[in-house]
Amino acid sequence: MSDPEIKRLLEMLRCVVHDRAVYLSTPITTGPRFLKWVASGRQGGTRGNREYVIEPNIGDGRRLATKVRRTFPLVIDPTELGPISGWQQDRYHGLWTSVVCDLSSLLVFNRGWEYSNGCALEYRVAREHHLATLDHEMRVIQSEDARRRLGRAIRRLQKEDLPTEILENVLAAT
Repeated sequence: MSDPEIKRLLEMLRCVVHDRAVYLSTPITTGPRFLKWVASGRQGGTRGNREYVIEPNIGDGRRLATKVRRTFPLVIDPTELGPISGWQQDRYHGLWTSVVCDLSSLLVFNRGWEYSNGCALEYRVAREHHLATLDHEMRVIQSEDARRRLGRAIRRLQKEDLPTEILENVLAAT
């Protein structure tokens, strides 16, 4: 790990997570809401993205975290981390994929995960490290289902001329 900020955040998490935790993978900045927002033409800049995509996604993630905590007391929920000044998506991806590798034993994926670059990367890392992956209803995500979902998401995103490179790479590795 070459990023000192990510290294420091992982050290902080290790203060709490002594063993392995359940990681909640949920769209935050993208996902199906982002696709719908773009397709409907409600661009509205940063404010529109926050109102129509990010805030509702965070709400969905927190509701799922509450549900998952009924079964698993130790849940790492990325929606609880606010924006970090100067960070772009690649740094968040680096942080959360490191958390998956180092601190997670099981991942629970929220609805629409296949439309999110971050969730897709987390899925790939979970599979590479032989970690269990469950959907929002606590059912095992089978590789065939993941491939089908990712393929469908890629086609829908391409129709809106949105980038799909990360999703395509995850699909190829799945």
